[in-house]
Amino acid sequence: MEKIRKKLWGNNYYDPKSKKWFKDSSNEEGEPLKRAFSAFVMEPIIKLTRSIMDGNMDQMNKIIASIGISLNSDEKALTGRNS
Repeated sequence: MEKIRKKLWGNNYYDPKSKKWFKDSSNEEGEPLKRAFSAFVMEPIIKLTRSIMDGNMDQMNKIIASIGISLNSDEKALTGRNS
């Protein structure tokens, strides 16, 4: 866990094709790479948030299941803003 934590901060880039880490923002073929923090933390959060906001419950359920979150039926029934 400590190794991945160090990779998430700073100028660290991960190439999902080659499954290698880089300090430069491009891989060996010159293709641009995303920063590790963006790829592994921010993008999943944004994807989950957008699926909730757009009402895409299938995608939302798939994402929360993949990260090990379980909602009970009352929580699943909550939609919109509760005032």
